[in-house]
Amino acid sequence: MGCRMKKLSILNIVPFLILIVIVIIFFWKSLFFGYLPIPSDIIVNSYLPWMSYHSSNEEVKNPLLSDPVTQFCPSVMRSTKILREGKVSLWDPFIFCGKPDFIVPLIPPFNILQYLLTTFMSYGLTIIAQVFLSGLFMYLFLRYGLINLGKFASLIGAIVFMLNGVFMVWLEFGGTIGAGLWFPLIFLFIDKTISKKSLFCACLGAILLGIQCFSGNLQLFSYLLLACFFYASFRIICLYKNRIAAKELFKPVILVLLVFIFGILLTCVYLVPVFSRAESGFRQEVKLKELNPLPVANLVTFVIPDFYGTPAPPHSYGVVRNWFYETGLIKKQVVKVGGENYNEYCG
Repeated sequence: MGCRMKKLSILNIVPFLILIVIVIIFFWKSLFFGYLPIPSDIIVNSYLPWMSYHSSNEEVKNPLLSDPVTQFCPSVMRSTKILREGKVSLWDPFIFCGKPDFIVPLIPPFNILQYLLTTFMSYGLTIIAQVFLSGLFMYLFLRYGLINLGKFASLIGAIVFMLNGVFMVWLEFGGTIGAGLWFPLIFLFIDKTISKKSLFCACLGAILLGIQCFSGNLQLFSYLLLACFFYASFRIICLYKNRIAAKELFKPVILVLLVFIFGILLTCVYLVPVFSRAESGFRQEVKLKELNPLPVANLVTFVIPDFYGTPAPPHSYGVVRNWFYETGLIKKQVVKVGGENYNEYCG
Protein backbone atom coordinates (compact mmCIF):
# COMPACT_ATOMS: atom_id res chain seq x y z
CA MET A 1 0.00 0.00 0.00
CA GLY A 2 2.83 2.36 0.90
CA CYS A 3 4.66 1.66 -2.37
CA ARG A 4 1.48 2.20 -4.35
CA MET A 5 0.81 5.56 -2.68
CA LYS A 6 4.41 6.62 -3.37
CA LYS A 7 4.03 5.64 -7.03
CA LEU A 8 0.80 7.62 -7.33
CA SER A 9 2.39 10.72 -5.77
CA ILE A 10 5.32 10.53 -8.20
CA LEU A 11 2.93 10.23 -11.15
CA ASN A 12 1.04 13.29 -9.93
CA ILE A 13 4.12 15.50 -10.05
CA VAL A 14 5.34 14.27 -13.47
CA PRO A 15 3.24 16.85 -15.42
CA PHE A 16 4.68 19.66 -13.31
CA LEU A 17 8.22 18.39 -13.86
CA ILE A 18 7.59 18.28 -17.62
CA LEU A 19 6.42 21.92 -17.54
CA ILE A 20 9.57 22.88 -15.61
CA VAL A 21 11.81 21.06 -18.12
CA ILE A 22 10.12 22.83 -21.05
CA VAL A 23 10.64 26.22 -19.41
CA ILE A 24 14.31 25.40 -18.69
CA ILE A 25 14.86 24.39 -22.33
CA PHE A 26 13.13 27.53 -23.57
CA PHE A 27 15.10 29.89 -21.29
CA TRP A 28 18.40 28.00 -21.06
CA LYS A 29 20.50 31.01 -22.00
CA SER A 30 18.93 33.12 -19.27
CA LEU A 31 19.07 30.43 -16.58
CA PHE A 32 22.59 29.11 -17.25
CA PHE A 33 24.43 32.08 -18.76
CA GLY A 34 22.65 35.07 -17.23
CA TYR A 35 21.27 36.54 -20.47
CA LEU A 36 18.42 38.98 -19.93
CA PRO A 37 15.34 37.97 -21.99
CA ILE A 38 15.08 41.25 -23.89
CA PRO A 39 16.21 42.17 -27.44
CA SER A 40 19.41 43.94 -26.39
CA ASP A 41 20.83 43.76 -29.93
CA ILE A 42 18.51 46.70 -30.69
CA ILE A 43 20.50 48.85 -28.23
CA VAL A 44 23.95 48.18 -29.69
CA ASN A 45 22.78 48.38 -33.30
CA SER A 46 20.40 51.33 -33.16
CA TYR A 47 21.22 53.74 -30.32
CA LEU A 48 24.10 56.01 -29.44
CA PRO A 49 26.58 55.83 -27.79
CA TRP A 50 26.58 52.01 -27.99
CA MET A 51 26.20 52.03 -31.77
CA SER A 52 29.50 53.94 -32.10
CA TYR A 53 31.43 51.22 -30.28
CA HIS A 54 29.72 48.25 -31.88
CA SER A 55 31.85 47.13 -34.80
CA SER A 56 29.43 44.51 -36.14
CA ASN A 57 27.19 45.34 -39.08
CA GLU A 58 24.73 42.60 -38.17
CA GLU A 59 21.07 43.32 -38.77
CA VAL A 60 18.80 43.62 -35.72
CA LYS A 61 17.16 40.24 -35.25
CA ASN A 62 13.66 41.62 -34.62
CA PRO A 63 13.28 45.42 -34.78
CA LEU A 64 9.62 45.11 -33.78
CA LEU A 65 10.66 44.43 -30.17
CA SER A 66 12.10 47.86 -29.37
CA ASP A 67 9.58 48.73 -26.65
CA PRO A 68 11.07 46.39 -24.01
CA VAL A 69 14.45 48.16 -24.19
CA THR A 70 13.16 51.71 -24.69
CA GLN A 71 10.15 51.63 -22.38
CA PHE A 72 9.36 48.54 -20.33
CA CYS A 73 12.73 47.56 -18.87
CA PRO A 74 13.77 51.16 -17.99
CA SER A 75 10.35 51.82 -16.45
CA VAL A 76 10.56 48.63 -14.38
CA MET A 77 14.04 49.61 -13.17
CA ARG A 78 12.77 53.00 -12.04
CA SER A 79 9.58 51.71 -10.43
CA THR A 80 11.40 48.86 -8.68
CA LYS A 81 13.77 51.36 -7.06
CA ILE A 82 10.76 53.32 -5.79
CA LEU A 83 9.09 50.10 -4.60
CA ARG A 84 12.16 49.15 -2.55
CA GLU A 85 11.87 52.50 -0.80
CA GLY A 86 8.42 51.47 0.41
CA LYS A 87 6.56 53.66 -2.06
CA VAL A 88 4.37 53.02 -5.12
CA SER A 89 4.91 54.79 -8.44
CA LEU A 90 1.68 55.93 -10.10
CA TRP A 91 3.25 58.30 -12.63
CA ASP A 92 6.25 57.92 -14.96
CA PRO A 93 7.53 61.34 -16.10
CA PHE A 94 10.10 59.91 -18.56
CA ILE A 95 7.80 58.25 -21.15
CA PHE A 96 5.42 60.11 -23.51
CA CYS A 97 6.16 63.31 -21.54
CA GLY A 98 4.52 61.57 -18.57
CA LYS A 99 2.04 58.72 -18.25
CA PRO A 100 0.34 56.56 -15.57
CA ASP A 101 2.77 53.93 -14.32
CA PHE A 102 1.17 50.47 -14.27
CA ILE A 103 4.00 48.33 -15.64
CA VAL A 104 5.46 46.93 -12.41
CA PRO A 105 3.38 44.21 -10.70
CA LEU A 106 2.42 45.42 -7.24
CA ILE A 107 1.37 42.08 -5.78
CA PRO A 108 2.96 38.67 -5.02
CA PRO A 109 4.52 36.55 -6.27
CA PHE A 110 6.45 38.78 -8.69
CA ASN A 111 7.07 41.83 -6.52
CA ILE A 112 8.82 39.55 -4.00
CA LEU A 113 11.56 38.98 -6.59
CA GLN A 114 12.04 42.74 -6.84
CA TYR A 115 12.86 42.90 -3.13
CA LEU A 116 15.14 39.86 -3.01
CA LEU A 117 17.12 40.16 -6.27
CA THR A 118 18.83 42.76 -8.39
CA THR A 119 16.64 44.62 -10.87
CA PHE A 120 17.90 42.73 -13.92
CA MET A 121 17.67 39.33 -12.23
CA SER A 122 14.13 39.99 -11.00
CA TYR A 123 13.09 41.27 -14.45
CA GLY A 124 14.37 38.12 -16.18
CA LEU A 125 13.10 35.65 -13.59
CA THR A 126 9.69 37.32 -13.58
CA ILE A 127 9.31 36.64 -17.32
CA ILE A 128 10.45 33.03 -16.84
CA ALA A 129 8.13 32.50 -13.85
CA GLN A 130 5.20 33.94 -15.78
CA VAL A 131 5.57 31.36 -18.55
CA PHE A 132 5.75 28.48 -16.06
CA LEU A 133 2.79 29.70 -13.99
CA SER A 134 0.63 30.12 -17.09
CA GLY A 135 1.20 26.44 -17.88
CA LEU A 136 0.72 25.38 -14.26
CA PHE A 137 -2.56 27.27 -13.85
CA MET A 138 -3.97 25.93 -17.12
CA TYR A 139 -3.08 22.38 -16.05
CA LEU A 140 -4.89 22.87 -12.73
CA PHE A 141 -7.96 24.29 -14.50
CA LEU A 142 -8.18 21.49 -17.06
CA ARG A 143 -7.42 18.75 -14.54
CA TYR A 144 -9.41 19.86 -11.49
CA GLY A 145 -12.08 22.17 -12.91
CA LEU A 146 -15.49 21.06 -14.14
CA ILE A 147 -13.87 20.04 -17.45
CA ASN A 148 -11.97 17.35 -15.48
CA LEU A 149 -9.65 16.09 -18.22
CA GLY A 150 -7.04 13.38 -17.75
CA LYS A 151 -3.38 14.08 -16.92
CA PHE A 152 -2.11 13.78 -20.49
CA ALA A 153 -4.84 15.95 -22.03
CA SER A 154 -4.41 18.56 -19.29
CA LEU A 155 -0.64 18.60 -19.84
CA ILE A 156 -1.05 19.14 -23.61
CA GLY A 157 -3.51 21.98 -22.94
CA ALA A 158 -1.09 23.54 -20.46
CA ILE A 159 1.82 23.41 -22.91
CA VAL A 160 -0.28 24.89 -25.73
CA PHE A 161 -1.48 27.70 -23.46
CA MET A 162 1.88 28.70 -22.01
CA LEU A 163 3.56 28.74 -25.46
CA ASN A 164 0.64 30.26 -27.38
CA GLY A 165 1.20 32.85 -30.09
CA VAL A 166 0.03 35.89 -28.14
CA PHE A 167 2.24 35.09 -25.14
CA MET A 168 5.28 34.43 -27.31
CA VAL A 169 5.11 37.60 -29.43
CA TRP A 170 4.64 39.73 -26.29
CA LEU A 171 7.05 37.67 -24.15
CA GLU A 172 9.65 40.40 -23.51
CA PHE A 173 6.95 42.98 -22.73
CA GLY A 174 6.05 41.17 -19.50
CA GLY A 175 2.59 42.63 -18.93
CA THR A 176 0.71 40.43 -21.40
CA ILE A 177 1.72 37.08 -19.90
CA GLY A 178 1.67 38.59 -16.41
CA ALA A 179 -2.02 39.41 -16.86
CA GLY A 180 -3.01 36.48 -19.08
CA LEU A 181 -1.67 33.71 -16.83
CA TRP A 182 -4.44 34.37 -14.25
CA PHE A 183 -7.29 33.50 -16.65
CA PRO A 184 -7.35 29.71 -16.10
CA LEU A 185 -6.88 29.99 -12.31
CA ILE A 186 -9.78 32.43 -11.99
CA PHE A 187 -11.88 30.16 -14.21
CA LEU A 188 -11.00 27.28 -11.87
CA PHE A 189 -12.26 29.17 -8.82
CA ILE A 190 -15.43 30.12 -10.69
CA ASP A 191 -15.92 26.39 -11.31
CA LYS A 192 -15.36 25.60 -7.63
CA THR A 193 -17.62 28.47 -6.53
CA ILE A 194 -20.47 27.12 -8.66
CA SER A 195 -19.99 23.40 -8.03
CA LYS A 196 -19.28 23.58 -4.28
CA LYS A 197 -21.32 26.72 -3.55
CA SER A 198 -18.26 27.84 -1.62
CA LEU A 199 -17.91 31.34 -0.17
CA PHE A 200 -14.20 30.64 0.36
CA CYS A 201 -13.66 29.89 -3.35
CA ALA A 202 -15.67 33.00 -4.24
CA CYS A 203 -13.40 35.14 -2.03
CA LEU A 204 -10.27 33.63 -3.58
CA GLY A 205 -11.70 34.27 -7.06
CA ALA A 206 -12.36 37.91 -6.16
CA ILE A 207 -8.82 38.32 -4.79
CA LEU A 208 -7.35 36.79 -7.96
CA LEU A 209 -9.48 39.12 -10.07
CA GLY A 210 -7.96 42.05 -8.19
CA ILE A 211 -4.46 40.60 -8.54
CA GLN A 212 -4.94 40.24 -12.31
CA CYS A 213 -5.79 43.94 -12.59
CA PHE A 214 -2.59 44.82 -10.69
CA SER A 215 -0.54 42.78 -13.16
CA GLY A 216 -0.03 45.67 -15.58
CA ASN A 217 -2.36 45.11 -18.57
CA LEU A 218 -5.71 46.85 -18.29
CA GLN A 219 -6.87 45.65 -21.72
CA LEU A 220 -6.63 42.02 -20.62
CA PHE A 221 -8.48 42.91 -17.42
CA SER A 222 -11.47 44.04 -19.48
CA TYR A 223 -11.25 40.85 -21.56
CA LEU A 224 -11.10 38.80 -18.35
CA LEU A 225 -14.28 40.39 -16.99
CA LEU A 226 -16.13 39.57 -20.22
CA ALA A 227 -14.71 36.06 -20.40
CA CYS A 228 -15.57 35.30 -16.76
CA PHE A 229 -19.09 36.63 -17.20
CA PHE A 230 -19.79 34.43 -20.23
CA TYR A 231 -18.05 31.41 -18.70
CA ALA A 232 -19.94 31.67 -15.39
CA SER A 233 -23.22 32.19 -17.26
CA PHE A 234 -22.52 29.13 -19.41
CA ARG A 235 -21.77 26.98 -16.34
CA ILE A 236 -24.95 28.09 -14.55
CA ILE A 237 -27.06 27.48 -17.67
CA CYS A 238 -25.56 23.97 -17.88
CA LEU A 239 -26.69 23.34 -14.29
CA TYR A 240 -30.17 24.51 -15.17
CA LYS A 241 -30.22 22.27 -18.25
CA ASN A 242 -29.37 19.35 -15.97
CA ARG A 243 -32.78 19.92 -14.34
CA ILE A 244 -31.41 21.38 -11.15
CA ALA A 245 -34.16 23.32 -9.39
CA ALA A 246 -34.06 27.07 -9.90
CA LYS A 247 -33.90 27.70 -6.13
CA GLU A 248 -30.70 25.63 -5.97
CA LEU A 249 -29.10 28.00 -8.45
CA PHE A 250 -29.71 31.01 -6.25
CA LYS A 251 -26.62 30.53 -4.06
CA PRO A 252 -24.15 29.88 -6.94
CA VAL A 253 -25.46 32.94 -8.80
CA ILE A 254 -25.08 35.16 -5.72
CA LEU A 255 -21.58 33.83 -5.03
CA VAL A 256 -20.47 34.44 -8.63
CA LEU A 257 -21.83 37.98 -8.44
CA LEU A 258 -19.79 38.46 -5.26
CA VAL A 259 -16.66 37.41 -7.19
CA PHE A 260 -17.27 40.22 -9.69
CA ILE A 261 -18.40 42.86 -7.17
CA PHE A 262 -15.60 42.39 -4.64
CA GLY A 263 -13.01 41.76 -7.36
CA ILE A 264 -13.85 45.06 -9.05
CA LEU A 265 -13.93 46.89 -5.69
CA LEU A 266 -10.42 45.62 -4.96
CA THR A 267 -9.19 47.01 -8.28
CA CYS A 268 -10.53 50.49 -7.48
CA VAL A 269 -7.59 51.04 -5.12
CA TYR A 270 -5.43 50.91 -8.23
CA LEU A 271 -7.72 52.01 -11.07
CA VAL A 272 -9.03 55.23 -9.52
CA PRO A 273 -5.60 56.93 -9.08
CA VAL A 274 -4.40 55.57 -12.45
CA PHE A 275 -7.36 56.95 -14.39
CA SER A 276 -7.30 60.23 -12.49
CA ARG A 277 -3.74 60.72 -13.72
CA ALA A 278 -4.44 59.44 -17.23
CA GLU A 279 -6.19 62.73 -18.04
CA SER A 280 -2.82 64.46 -17.61
CA GLY A 281 -1.13 62.17 -20.14
CA PHE A 282 0.37 63.59 -23.32
CA ARG A 283 -0.39 60.67 -25.64
CA GLN A 284 -3.10 61.26 -28.24
CA GLU A 285 -6.52 59.76 -27.58
CA VAL A 286 -7.53 56.88 -29.87
CA LYS A 287 -11.22 56.14 -30.43
CA LEU A 288 -12.45 52.58 -30.52
CA LYS A 289 -13.75 52.86 -34.10
CA GLU A 290 -10.25 53.89 -35.27
CA LEU A 291 -8.65 50.66 -34.09
CA ASN A 292 -7.75 48.06 -36.68
CA PRO A 293 -9.64 44.77 -36.08
CA LEU A 294 -8.00 41.39 -36.58
CA PRO A 295 -8.50 40.52 -40.28
CA VAL A 296 -10.52 37.37 -40.95
CA ALA A 297 -7.58 36.06 -43.02
CA ASN A 298 -5.43 36.17 -39.88
CA LEU A 299 -7.49 33.51 -38.10
CA VAL A 300 -4.97 31.08 -39.61
CA THR A 301 -2.34 32.52 -37.24
CA PHE A 302 -4.11 30.79 -34.34
CA VAL A 303 -2.66 27.60 -35.82
CA ILE A 304 0.37 28.85 -37.81
CA PRO A 305 1.67 32.14 -36.29
CA ASP A 306 4.19 32.72 -39.13
CA PHE A 307 1.80 31.94 -41.98
CA TYR A 308 2.30 35.48 -43.36
CA GLY A 309 6.02 35.60 -42.58
CA THR A 310 7.97 36.82 -39.58
CA PRO A 311 9.70 40.09 -38.56
CA ALA A 312 12.60 37.96 -37.24
CA PRO A 313 15.09 36.33 -39.66
CA PRO A 314 14.52 35.90 -42.56
CA HIS A 315 12.46 39.13 -42.07
CA SER A 316 9.80 37.89 -44.47
CA TYR A 317 6.69 39.45 -42.93
CA GLY A 318 6.27 42.38 -45.33
CA VAL A 319 7.28 40.39 -48.42
CA VAL A 320 4.96 37.46 -47.80
CA ARG A 321 2.00 39.62 -46.80
CA ASN A 322 2.41 41.86 -49.85
CA TRP A 323 2.41 38.75 -52.06
CA PHE A 324 -0.99 37.78 -50.65
CA TYR A 325 -2.26 41.30 -51.38
CA GLU A 326 -0.92 41.33 -54.95
CA THR A 327 -2.42 37.94 -55.77
CA GLY A 328 -5.77 38.99 -54.34
CA LEU A 329 -5.85 36.05 -51.91
CA ILE A 330 -6.47 38.46 -49.03
CA LYS A 331 -7.94 41.95 -49.13
CA LYS A 332 -5.83 44.86 -47.92
CA GLN A 333 -7.49 46.81 -45.14
CA VAL A 334 -7.32 50.52 -44.44
CA VAL A 335 -5.13 50.67 -41.33
CA LYS A 336 -5.94 53.64 -39.09
CA VAL A 337 -3.91 52.90 -35.96
CA GLY A 338 -0.89 50.71 -35.32
CA GLY A 339 -0.13 49.53 -38.85
CA GLU A 340 -0.08 45.90 -39.88
CA ASN A 341 1.83 44.96 -36.76
CA TYR A 342 2.89 41.31 -36.65
CA ASN A 343 2.38 41.16 -32.89
CA GLU A 344 -1.11 42.63 -33.07
CA TYR A 345 -2.05 40.29 -35.94
CA CYS A 346 -0.84 37.09 -34.26
CA GLY A 347 -3.61 34.83 -32.94
